[in-house]
Amino acid sequence: MRSIVASLALLSPFRLFGLERHKLSVSIQALFWIALVVAGLSLVNSAYDFYRYSGTDLRVRIVGTRAMLRGINPYLLDYSPKLPEILQDPDQYSQGLSRCPYPPSLLLFYAPLSPLPYPAARAISMGLEWIALIATIALLARTFHYQRARAIFVISALVGFCGSYFWRLHVERGQYHIFITLLLAWGIYEVLKTRKDSWQIGIPFGLALALRPTILVILLFLFLQKFRKATFCAIGTAVAVVLLTLPFGGLQFWQDWQSLVNRYEDRVVVVKDGAQPIKERLPAEGFYPDRMLLDAKTNNTSAVNILVHALDAVKVDLPPKNVKSLTRIVMFAIILIFLLLFIWGDRRKAAGIRFALFSSVLLSVIAEFIAPVRNGYADVQLLLVVALSMPLLLRPGGRFLGFIVVLGFLASSYLPFKERIDYDLARVLLVIAPVTILYSGILIKRIREPTGSKLLAG
Repeated sequence: MRSIVASLALLSPFRLFGLERHKLSVSIQALFWIALVVAGLSLVNSAYDFYRYSGTDLRVRIVGTRAMLRGINPYLLDYSPKLPEILQDPDQYSQGLSRCPYPPSLLLFYAPLSPLPYPAARAISMGLEWIALIATIALLARTFHYQRARAIFVISALVGFCGSYFWRLHVERGQYHIFITLLLAWGIYEVLKTRKDSWQIGIPFGLALALRPTILVILLFLFLQKFRKATFCAIGTAVAVVLLTLPFGGLQFWQDWQSLVNRYEDRVVVVKDGAQPIKERLPAEGFYPDRMLLDAKTNNTSAVNILVHALDAVKVDLPPKNVKSLTRIVMFAIILIFLLLFIWGDRRKAAGIRFALFSSVLLSVIAEFIAPVRNGYADVQLLLVVALSMPLLLRPGGRFLGFIVVLGFLASSYLPFKERIDYDLARVLLVIAPVTILYSGILIKRIREPTGSKLLAG
């Protein structure tokens, strides 16, 4: 982290990402500058979006945080023009159904912004999202040993992520996934830099776990790699954050949060809950209802929604309860199979900690699909998968699959979002599927010949 701060002080884009200009070819340098221009144009889009749109997702988290800090249950809070403006969420569509399916720990994360006027809070949030993305790329770039691989990753990230439609949507909506990605990148960087177990390594993983329970998968892999201090520190950090939320509403807020998440899952599988639409919604605190980037509408790519679409396509009608149960069984089975294969293939620790991190991050991204709602802006977490798998994709045997990843990912990222899940699914699958093929090949090779400690060298 200190090297990144020093690079910022020198105002050198090459130094910021840990690149040594004299070691890069002219063509790589030219591509780097082009990538910076693409990222800069995306930043201009974000500035335009700040003035044009309202940041609908950030609004509900700011309102939810304000309510929680006042001891008001954010999961039962209903929109009403009679409420103080600071507690109004004009984009709530249904009476009795809060738009705040976020855990109290995530709401606590937004506590520093909650006292500010909403426009100021939104401006700061958008700036922090951009800083978090650049810092994430800079941290992950420093996990590569070779300058050429590092440069290729940085260029790919600046074009494929900074310049993508889903990132524009992430910033316009005011999402939080990039902050979790930054915490994980910080933890990954520390693990690969020291390669020794220590308590402090667990802090970023613990903070991420407090915000997103699916991070538990990564801790399991760290534990298997004998990073016991880091694992226990991460769990302790997450528990400490949860305890910090209890004075505001106790366990009741956590129970109501889970109930609200279950209601959203029911609505995905078309269970009517009796919620009535709100007819009149008025602007509040500079926030205007329904003012959002409609031409980049996101789609729900959760496992349960994919299953619902698949069942509709084959004309199979299952009770909603069975749909939810089948989804959980399939997802947990996939995670369990991957975990058992890793343990089997890693019985002699042939490929080391980078392979374990790659495996854990891949599984944590897959675990994200268990949530009842998973939108396109969550794909920013694929940055971790790309970074940890790039040494594989740059090897002679992986270049063709790497080409598919880059081409398909860029195509699906720059096409406008539509009222369908095709593009969102394509982007995820075009990263995860080729990487999983390579991952499975390594596992098979290691099971047969558990050697080759540099399979994932950076």
